[in-house]
Amino acid sequence: MTSPSREFSTMASSEAVLISIHPEHAQKIFLGEKRLEFRRVWASRQVSSVVIYVTAPTRKIVGIAYVKEVHRASPTALWNLAKEVGGGLSREQLYGYFKGKKTGYAIEFEQVLRFPHPVDPHDFFQNFRAPQSFAYVASSLLASLEDELANQRALLKGQVLFVGGVHGVGKTTLCESYARIHGVLHKSAGQLIKEARGLASADPTKAVSDINENQKLLIDEVKRIRASGRILLLDGHFAVFDAFYRPTPLAIAVFSELGITGVILIVDKPEAIAARLSIRDENRTQVGKIAALQKLELLHGQHIAQSLCIPCAKLIFGDTESFNAAAQALTSQF
Repeated sequence: MTSPSREFSTMASSEAVLISIHPEHAQKIFLGEKRLEFRRVWASRQVSSVVIYVTAPTRKIVGIAYVKEVHRASPTALWNLAKEVGGGLSREQLYGYFKGKKTGYAIEFEQVLRFPHPVDPHDFFQNFRAPQSFAYVASSLLASLEDELANQRALLKGQVLFVGGVHGVGKTTLCESYARIHGVLHKSAGQLIKEARGLASADPTKAVSDINENQKLLIDEVKRIRASGRILLLDGHFAVFDAFYRPTPLAIAVFSELGITGVILIVDKPEAIAARLSIRDENRTQVGKIAALQKLELLHGQHIAQSLCIPCAKLIFGDTESFNAAAQALTSQF
């Protein structure tokens, strides 16, 4: 742990600043959907580095972005830039944010690096307070944060991109296509559990009799793959049917131990999922049960991603282009 530093103030003393952003905006930045950060007020001197602090419930420093250019223009011009570069917000949101301002700022990021393990700002800043707009950071403190980032990246073994969604939503097709093209490893959670148990078949009802035992087996297998340094597309679930066919969320601790570095959630109409399952598994699961499980899967997956300070993308079944873009963005961050 780095000793707390006093080199944090509102006085212009360096070419680095710290900004506060909401978790959903941070996720868009790491997914590559948001390459511009908009500000009503900005630094008076040239800034080359931006330390990204994410607000509640995360309250951690999650990354360092390097600035390509700072644009100062009217809201109309900034909206045109957002459409071209990627602003990560709607026209209404942008105009609402700049209401009453003739000009504003758009900070364009050239490169964004994410901490594999987000850091507590109090470990680096004494009497830390999240800035309303920005706060200058001295070069020595930026160097400490960059050293921490470099150390974390050097120790990182493998990457685990978790692709979540209920059975029959189409995860496997998307994962197999991406893995084949990009040469990464794709495994389903069920596959890894079966391999660990040495089983050749799975229960077609997809109900889980011993959730805790299965998750322990899964964690051990994923740790083995991570130790090899490979990128793993892990196709699995944030919620499952238990032995009584009740939708049940899986513990956050499981995903923390898996060491997942990003999440892609796949959703589809429950009727379409039910139709696929009836053909594939001869499983006539009620549409209402599928809808309930998918709702829990989505909400719990987003909650886990936010709790672990990792980016999360939600995609519709069959959107191969968006899946490939999200997977590429999430696996190129480290």
